[in-house]
Amino acid sequence: MSDYEDELLRQYGISEQPAEENWRNLLVFAETEKVKLKPSSCEALGKARELADIFGVRLDVFFPSYYKDQMSQLISYGAERVYIADVAALRGLIEKEKYEIVLFGISDKARIIAPRLAQYFKTGLVIGAQCLAIDLDSRSLITTRPVYNGMLLLDEAFKRKPQIAVVAQGAFSVPVADNSRKGEVIKL
Repeated sequence: MSDYEDELLRQYGISEQPAEENWRNLLVFAETEKVKLKPSSCEALGKARELADIFGVRLDVFFPSYYKDQMSQLISYGAERVYIADVAALRGLIEKEKYEIVLFGISDKARIIAPRLAQYFKTGLVIGAQCLAIDLDSRSLITTRPVYNGMLLLDEAFKRKPQIAVVAQGAFSVPVADNSRKGEVIKL
């Protein structure tokens, strides 16, 4: 990067991204619909559990509601920590914990929040991901989404962290609950 570019970035308060090794763990934004967990949130959580196991990292859930039954359900689906807070605390949590991947189930809220997070962190965003895979060498999330009215599938890999994706409804199965799983609930 040239001196001019460095100066321009400093002038606008944009700094280089922290070292890649600082970004770890996965976060899922979970939502409710009429007091039940949204199926798309459950699907995203199930896939995130698979990815966390591949990476060998922790899986956390950000839950902007307070329903005891849903918290135990989130833990049984694979969450190790469930953070309960207002949506305004999401960005601060991502900055503090340095989540490598942030997943949303498709919803109106996700379509509003995810692009703003991607803009804030100056990273990419995929909406409507139908397949998620991992490149273990680069620790990149690889997403597949339909383009041209579903006539073509496009694979995209992220270059920056956090890697933010909104998964399509029905792309993944709802995980099988494991009620023996233990986790913690943290109020922010």
